[in-house]
Amino acid sequence: KVVQVGLNRRFTPAYRRARAIIRQGGIGQVTHYLGKYSTGHHPDISGTWPFLRDQSIHQLDLIRYLVGEVEEVTALLNDRDGKTTFDAVLRFANGAVGLFTSSEQYGWDKPNEYVEVAGQGQWLSIDDQIRLTQHPAVPFDAEPILDGGASLRWEPSMALPRSRSLNLQGYAYELAAFAEAVRGKRCEGAPYVEDAWKSLQLAWAVHESRG
Repeated sequence: KVVQVGLNRRFTPAYRRARAIIRQGGIGQVTHYLGKYSTGHHPDISGTWPFLRDQSIHQLDLIRYLVGEVEEVTALLNDRDGKTTFDAVLRFANGAVGLFTSSEQYGWDKPNEYVEVAGQGQWLSIDDQIRLTQHPAVPFDAEPILDGGASLRWEPSMALPRSRSLNLQGYAYELAAFAEAVRGKRCEGAPYVEDAWKSLQLAWAVHESRG
């Protein structure tokens, strides 16, 4: 059987570009990860573990996709009126550290997803899944606004037919990758069952940490 897990952030164009930059050494060795994923409450998802397993799992898997395996996590959780908020401190196998916060106490009126990955004096950021900016190193004595090293930004062209939410959020590319897998060709970075298991382990570690 050919199986693909629905971890759609791995197929989002901005995150795929970010992963390529990181893997090609575009920001040097990764030192820090900062992530935020905040939404409103989903009526079909109630309780801390369902929120971690069904909502935050996508961002927890994204952490592994961009930076690598997490060796240690310490988390604080707040459950108020059946809605969960948590903050997690991460230590990666490659020595990097990170912070990740997730909450369903926000609203649905604005996407609230943000990621930063810092390297050695350089870093990149992804805002709301569609705006990717690569920030160069700036010398201590330079004036950033006047310095010649400009940041590089990528955004999808919204005029193109392919730039729709199903593409920008990864769903269309996820289906295309599965079709290729059925034909015997694996998409780089596509999630195996093992990836889903490791991401679930990370989610459960957050759930059980309690500080």
